[in-house]
Amino acid sequence: MKKFLTIITIIMMLVFTVSCNQKTDTTSAAQTNNAENTHNAHAAHNASGSKIIDAMHAPMMAQAFEKTKNIDVDFLVNMIPHHQGAIDSSKILLETTTNETLKTLANNIIQAQEKEIKEFTALVDELKAKNTDYSDIDTVAFGDEAEKIMNDMMMEMSMIEVSADNDIDFIKGMIPHHQGAVDASKQILAYTKDDKIKEIANRIIADQEKEIADMNNLLASLTSK
Repeated sequence: MKKFLTIITIIMMLVFTVSCNQKTDTTSAAQTNNAENTHNAHAAHNASGSKIIDAMHAPMMAQAFEKTKNIDVDFLVNMIPHHQGAIDSSKILLETTTNETLKTLANNIIQAQEKEIKEFTALVDELKAKNTDYSDIDTVAFGDEAEKIMNDMMMEMSMIEVSADNDIDFIKGMIPHHQGAVDASKQILAYTKDDKIKEIANRIIADQEKEIADMNNLLASLTSK
């Protein structure tokens, strides 16, 4: 009788083990499928995406986000690839657009932001040497928030429904792209102690908020036709 009970117990344990393994396999398979579906969704979006929008954030994707706790330097170092993305996409637009207003906008972006990249690059070494004391603020939290601003911008851009019209795609992408620069500039203005950084941030806000308003008006005009 004891042997019989032992055999029954062993059989029940084996059945339980097989059942657990099946559940684990099912869960793993579901997780794998979900991961594959997410990857495929991103791949499908990228495959059908707009080259002109991709160009806006490609330089930022190629560079690790700078968080050295020197918030003035980090602001400039992170703004350089952001500006480069605007320049690259503007040059792509100029290859195809026949819209005179957009030609002017794209050329203005290229001219202004190429000049600023040179300015920022030269200023970085100066600010590193200056090494302003920011021990009175949470520089780690600042860096995390700055990175979130850029990540939120890229997420919004990734949700854009692209079309076959480069003019419209450019505007739809550049509006949140500009807004990301405005938000980052407003963030640094709340903390920086450097007069040059204040000047740069205020300039970015003024220039790019005006261009955002212009692009919204132009987008409304183009999409109402």
